[in-house]
Amino acid sequence: MNRIRQRNNSGFTLIELVVVIVILSTLSAFVLPEFIEFSSDADRASTEALKGGLQSSASLYHSKAMIEPGGTNNGFTYQGVFFDQGYPLGISFGDSDGIPEILEITDISDDYVFATVFNDRTAANQISRGLYLTNKLTNTSPSAADVLATNCYVTYKTHVTVALAPEIIIELSGC
Repeated sequence: MNRIRQRNNSGFTLIELVVVIVILSTLSAFVLPEFIEFSSDADRASTEALKGGLQSSASLYHSKAMIEPGGTNNGFTYQGVFFDQGYPLGISFGDSDGIPEILEITDISDDYVFATVFNDRTAANQISRGLYLTNKLTNTSPSAADVLATNCYVTYKTHVTVALAPEIIIELSGC
């Protein structure tokens, strides 16, 4: 009597494993770039939303300041927020919380970090109070140069000597 040996196959063959690895590698080659692009799109959208929030808040509080006596004077205070030329400051002033005045009235994500510059300059070389925001840094105390180096930021600069709306600039090339 011939006994046929039965083999107990309890695993995958090398060929099967190689095929699975090739399939997964091929899929990841197509999916990973799309995932990275979604992250970049989210950073851009978030930064654009931040710019819009800053513009809306500045305009709303400027309107409130305009109807108050002295609302266009530097140092004007409305609901605990300090103003220059009728707009909320881009720096913390008159309190010890360290939160820039515009951020006290704007609801932004904790994902953002900021730097402030007391004697900053606008693009037109006007003296300003500068605020630099980004969500690309983990350092909680960056300098303005650190924020600018991300190429994914919003700046908010209030004029000190001229009654103009804040200069709000967005950079998205590094998002």
